[in-house]
Amino acid sequence: MKIGKASCAAAVALALAAAGQGAAFEPALTGEVSIVGEATARVEKRISRDLPIKKDMTTVKSFCFDLRVSNPTDFASYVCYFKSGNGWYRASLELPDDAVPGGWYPMTVTAKDTETEGKPASWKTVEAVRIAGYRATTNAVSLTLRNVGFDVSKPEAYVVQGYAGPKDDGSRHAAIFVQALEKIGVEARQVSEADLVPGLLDGAAFVVLPFNPQMKKDACAAVEAFVKKGGKVFACYGQQQAVMDLVGVAAKGAYRPSDRGESGFAGFAKAGAGLPGQPDFLPQASWMCRVVRPLAGAEVAAFWRREDGRTTDMPGLVVSPNGAYLSHVWLNPGSAESSAFLAAAVDRLLPGARARYEARLAAARAEEARVLAATRAMPSRAGERRLIWCHSAWGLGGTNDWDSTCRFIRRNGFTDLVVNLAWGGYAYYPSKVLPQAEAARGDALELCRAACRKYGVKMHVWKVCWKMGRAVSPDFLEKAKAAGRVQRTRSDEFDDLWNCPSDPYNQQLEIDAMTELALEKKVDGIHFDYIRYPGPSCCFCDGCRARFEARLGRPVANWPKDAGENGPLAEEWAAFRRDNVTRVVRTVHERVRAAKSTVEISAAVFRDPVRDPYVVGQDWVRWCGEGWLDFVCPMDYMTSPKRYAERVAMQNAALKQAGSKAKFYPGMAIMCSHFGQALTPLVVAQEIAAVRAEGLEGFTLFSLSRNAEKVLPVLREGPLAED
Repeated sequence: MKIGKASCAAAVALALAAAGQGAAFEPALTGEVSIVGEATARVEKRISRDLPIKKDMTTVKSFCFDLRVSNPTDFASYVCYFKSGNGWYRASLELPDDAVPGGWYPMTVTAKDTETEGKPASWKTVEAVRIAGYRATTNAVSLTLRNVGFDVSKPEAYVVQGYAGPKDDGSRHAAIFVQALEKIGVEARQVSEADLVPGLLDGAAFVVLPFNPQMKKDACAAVEAFVKKGGKVFACYGQQQAVMDLVGVAAKGAYRPSDRGESGFAGFAKAGAGLPGQPDFLPQASWMCRVVRPLAGAEVAAFWRREDGRTTDMPGLVVSPNGAYLSHVWLNPGSAESSAFLAAAVDRLLPGARARYEARLAAARAEEARVLAATRAMPSRAGERRLIWCHSAWGLGGTNDWDSTCRFIRRNGFTDLVVNLAWGGYAYYPSKVLPQAEAARGDALELCRAACRKYGVKMHVWKVCWKMGRAVSPDFLEKAKAAGRVQRTRSDEFDDLWNCPSDPYNQQLEIDAMTELALEKKVDGIHFDYIRYPGPSCCFCDGCRARFEARLGRPVANWPKDAGENGPLAEEWAAFRRDNVTRVVRTVHERVRAAKSTVEISAAVFRDPVRDPYVVGQDWVRWCGEGWLDFVCPMDYMTSPKRYAERVAMQNAALKQAGSKAKFYPGMAIMCSHFGQALTPLVVAQEIAAVRAEGLEGFTLFSLSRNAEKVLPVLREGPLAED
């Protein structure tokens, strides 16, 4: 989701004018639309309104509108939903940092901004649009929309998702290419082969066919018609003969080095002078290729180079008057070399693309220098606690090398490691409670603990609760399903990988796993994660119904509707869910402290202390007030330092009001926006400054990843500098 200063319609018009295109804003509604919420006794979940908009969203660039908010501080978040079939596509909306009450702010939502809820049918068949504001206070609130419509301008390129069989729907190949094009500044839109109707491609500069071996004749005809009108084609690997003819190559079969006992491919070596701006060599570890020869008018721009350093005579990239052909799928979403290589090739299809990329690259380098200088200038603070989450059970990069991982952590100023060694269905260490995963690699807990002791880093074992995890054994999963212990949604569908939190067996499993860690594994702390329900749609299994009815002392006639968020039993249902989760936290605390253990008990929690107890059954402020946690880490993964500071201040106030006995170490991310956007060191540094300004004694960073290897050393020169 993108925001700007001009109105939505005006922003579209300005962008199109700059690109030399005519106006392409298509109104969906006229006038203003208001969504109003009255003052309430307690914080309600949200205000929302469904808009009567039906659209084939594959034909548009984005959905856009101007948004006015009565007061931004009265809302926790804003969401745009697109109804399709039995589910929704959802996208978070963000106001600018300087948003004021009553101001108008343009919102733009594209397909790539969305996630799914339920089972939406297709982006082609959107039946309605819902705008929702999730409330943070009990005040009267309102949202107002105007200029509601679509940006129907054409992209510079279409990327056509192909189909290669039941095990390869082509989505990965298409997504990688879209990402790579956007990296070099080319606007791309992903569509399916079924979308290739006559005229769809008109107005674009080129079309990418990333792997389309079974494309039907009518789709091929649409591409041929596009080329006749002056369009270009970038085709990769397996294609129909009609496409191969268009891009000027003749196929001579497939070649897999391993089948012949030969050295594999290492990447693309420039052929002769190559293309302007083309790097001499682009690494790409392809396992096979199509063997092709250029037809008249086409030329080889790159040959395959083997792992032993020898350059072959097999074309890797061929360019022709109609486009370009790569003899394997594109595997490089965004390295510097791959961007330069792709920009050089695309420049043949879209003149000026390489110059645009090089300008973007120069600007990015200048911005990087500014960010590094500003980050290094920020002051450090002595004596604070610095924790870092690590998802891998085997250390940075999953290398089974905890020694170098812990050395890296300590060298960069971190005091505590929170490492994910247990899930709902397995552990990465020998356990009396859970089966061990990847046992052949050893005892991950012992390896990590030894390294933490060596470098003076405190070790907290991070336990994912309820969610069994992808490495769960089939036997464990089938037993849970047979016993009716897995979650079921409101629509009576299995959520196979989630154990039901109301089931007594599942509760005891979590309690036993956590107390085993605390009392037998000689760790410094145990750390709850996923100590909640996945959302309001779970769990409505038969066991939940029976236990809820027993609690009520009467049957629920209209199940599960009466227990829904607007049902007559909504409050009782919310309390039932909260108590199921809270029982585990409280019991673990009681058992660990009864054993006179000083092991710290902590939790990663959602970030809204008002809504979380109702939406996911996570009453974390109460847990802190009761003293059941020693510290708490809300997962405040945000891209705006200003919004981050506001969120931390709100959470701190809620904890103080509850008389919290727990320390508060807010979470922050070096990967954000659905964990796909890497934040700059400066943003992380500014969020660290916000934690310090709030008077807190530390923070928790998500997470120990490859991006951390780049960010942490920079922070160490500024806000995390040695005392």
